[in-house]
Amino acid sequence: MKKITTAAIVGTLAVVGALTAVAWNDQNATETATYASTHPVVTPTPVETTVTTEVTPAICTTALTDADTVIATAGEGFGILGEAMDAASNLDADGITAANVKMDALNKQLTAALATYKTSRDACKAAN
Repeated sequence: MKKITTAAIVGTLAVVGALTAVAWNDQNATETATYASTHPVVTPTPVETTVTTEVTPAICTTALTDADTVIATAGEGFGILGEAMDAASNLDADGITAANVKMDALNKQLTAALATYKTSRDACKAAN
């Protein structure tokens, strides 16, 4: 008798569950139809996008390279200045003269490098 009662209860629960699912699905279908009728479907519109990529003019890259040359050349002057200071602290007149000669030569290089840089810099500004 115990097995039959259990089977009957399980069978009854299955029927109740099935009826509940059917009722829920009917209600859900009604709600879905109501929602669909009051909320139109929005279809996204493709947007055309233009991407602009800026290109650095070649003369501007040249100007940066020329600026690096000016900075490196000016940096060499600090090394020569150190040599001149060492010579001066040792009262070495020949060392001071040698450093002065190097500085004069470097000054000519720096003047030329600056002229080159200014030309490329101005051309870069004109290209933009």
